[in-house]
Amino acid sequence: MLGNQWFVIATGNVQSIVDTTSLPAARREVTFAGDTGSITIFHGSAVLVEENDETYSLAVGDVRSLRNLAGFRHSGPSRHAALCVVDKRTGDIRVLTDRINFSKIFCFAPADGCGFAISSHLTFFDRPRLTLSIGGLASTIANGTQFNNSSVFRDVSVLDRAAIHEFSRSARKTTTYWHYGFDSAVESPTAKQQMKDVLVEAVRDQVADRHVLLSLSGGFDSSGILGILAKFVKPKSLKTFSYVSGVPKPGTDAYVAQQMAALTGYPHENVQAYDGDIALTIQRNARLGQGLSNFCDEIDAWYRQGHTLSDSDVLAGDECFGWADRHLVSREDVLVLVSLRRFEAAAPLIPYLAPPLVREMTDKLAADVESMLSKTSIASLHDLKDFLYLDQRIPWGLLPWRRFIIGELFEVREPFLQTEVLDVIKTLPQEKRIGKGLYRRAIQELVPEVFSIPRARSGQAAPDWKKEMLLNRPKIDALLKVPSALDAVIEPAAIVSLLDSLASQPKARPNWKMVVRQIVGPAATRALRSFVRPELPKVQSVETILLRLLVLREFLADKPASRS
Repeated sequence: MLGNQWFVIATGNVQSIVDTTSLPAARREVTFAGDTGSITIFHGSAVLVEENDETYSLAVGDVRSLRNLAGFRHSGPSRHAALCVVDKRTGDIRVLTDRINFSKIFCFAPADGCGFAISSHLTFFDRPRLTLSIGGLASTIANGTQFNNSSVFRDVSVLDRAAIHEFSRSARKTTTYWHYGFDSAVESPTAKQQMKDVLVEAVRDQVADRHVLLSLSGGFDSSGILGILAKFVKPKSLKTFSYVSGVPKPGTDAYVAQQMAALTGYPHENVQAYDGDIALTIQRNARLGQGLSNFCDEIDAWYRQGHTLSDSDVLAGDECFGWADRHLVSREDVLVLVSLRRFEAAAPLIPYLAPPLVREMTDKLAADVESMLSKTSIASLHDLKDFLYLDQRIPWGLLPWRRFIIGELFEVREPFLQTEVLDVIKTLPQEKRIGKGLYRRAIQELVPEVFSIPRARSGQAAPDWKKEMLLNRPKIDALLKVPSALDAVIEPAAIVSLLDSLASQPKARPNWKMVVRQIVGPAATRALRSFVRPELPKVQSVETILLRLLVLREFLADKPASRS
């Protein structure tokens, strides 16, 4: 959690880039005078620390299995944690990142080579002194996040996952210690049993001697976790909940989740996603999102849960068992399927931007996409889809919510992304991954009780943000009066014009996918999808783009709001 599990290290002249006013008051400060100059370390009280005459080592994330850091240095973290080892004598620094980049490490490395800084949180850098990245901003607007280890700042990147990063006076070196791919995928008669075994052990491993809180939907992933908890793990305290906007209707995620919880005998609560203060919701997203979390519709619900259940471990249902079964023709289809959009997705904003800026954002984001694709030689489009799902969508589209927003309030665990589960997935041929086929069969055989209830036909209902922005326009106008570094790239007038256009936007057309799902059910919908190519890059709604811009402005504000 931000209050106690964090660190930031700075060397050379770059030490001034650390914004010490943003660091939590309860912290430890350590300074060394290595061969390369002084090194300053700040860290919170919950960081795992080992110190001897030669090194100072820190670990953040899920560090429960670390009896000492020696083995951790050589094999990498088996759970989702990051390790940093500082050589006191030479000033050399080694950072080990986890396999899914859950515990992200931000690195500020200016081109002049006058030092560098690494931090577990982007908010600890002095943001007014950083230069904005046009490509990072373009991705934030089009995708809600950045991909490919980038950030909204030009000189700040995120260290590669599953790698050992070595920093010394003469060089910087990166060595990958674990590879995710399907080179060794083979047909195995025991694959389903292996899947069952690792699923149970992964969930069991993530349950400590604490309260367990499970965000429950009516799909297959969190339902599978619930079934394993109830049948095999039996935690002494478990509570489930679902986000709602109003009263959940039959067939929705929340409605089905409530039925499943009742079937297993665990308490369940429907929690309203939104408290009604759009300015506060935007400010909360900006304060916790680290500049890379997509807008969280349910952040108010998490705040309420955090005030009453902060001693709980949250189990998340993120997974990479295999993504949707679609007819893929090109790499562009793959990008669409893993929700990586080009700048054309920001079409509602484009008329209000200067043409040179539009061209630059379009080109920079396209270059980032090509750079990302150039890192892999996977020929099969379905294998590429599954690789990019773990390599890009999970670390950037999903995990920032877990690590930074929910992780501010709870300890977050990712059982279905544990190393042992990933290693089984790597061995599966694509026909067992398409549509999560093997997982679906395995989990239904493993815990048939929770799947005796029909699956949800529609997802969690999000607040009507268009309505909220129209009703609360004065609050949004007040936010736009606060100066922000974003103003140098996108003027407030452009955002005001986009806001003005909101009232004249036509009513959204019915989502044909949702209509089909509600009529024929999720199973038949999955079968139909195998004959359909992914849709062309979807243009984001005006309200979605506005929420992203407003959060981004607040994150980059000269004096960000301190409201809780």
